[in-house]
Amino acid sequence: MCIGVENALSIVLALCTVVYTIINGLMLHESKKQRKLKSMPNIILYLKSTEDSHGLRLYIKNVGEGVAMNIKGFILKDYNRFGQEIHKLSETGLFKYGLYILPPGEHCKYYLDTWSNINQSDIENLYIEIEINYEGVDRKKHIRAFKLHFSQVFGQGYTNPPETHVGKIAYYLEKVSKSLSANPHPLSNGN
Repeated sequence: MCIGVENALSIVLALCTVVYTIINGLMLHESKKQRKLKSMPNIILYLKSTEDSHGLRLYIKNVGEGVAMNIKGFILKDYNRFGQEIHKLSETGLFKYGLYILPPGEHCKYYLDTWSNINQSDIENLYIEIEINYEGVDRKKHIRAFKLHFSQVFGQGYTNPPETHVGKIAYYLEKVSKSLSANPHPLSNGN
């Protein structure tokens, strides 16, 4: 009877050891994946209105936790910035010359146009299409394509004053400037 109990305990102990080993192996695998994600860049592109909602900008941002290197953008569908053929998006910054490094959380921005220049009746057909190529510190290449429709940004809400600190500064400086222009100081006319 004692030998049977010892054998059963040995089998249970062996099974527990096997299960424990499998769980440790899975945890090690997951840990490697997490470490890899911590060093990977992740570049996204998006459109956003300017803080005063008068203009449209393109943002290129590294939302990953790793450094992006050797970044190059290829315009698949170009846009004439500010309605002028000489200001093609493909002829600016990262799209023409590339960018060596983009740290985590950092971004580049490019002004595309003012909303008053954009034909509102054609808004659903306006978009830019961009392919972005970059590497991580491990030299692994990443290629992503983005099709960014202007209609997804058009008509987003605007608050007075703007929500951000920079927007508020510009808003109140404009108010002060208008106030000073309307009511000049009495000493300014030579008194």
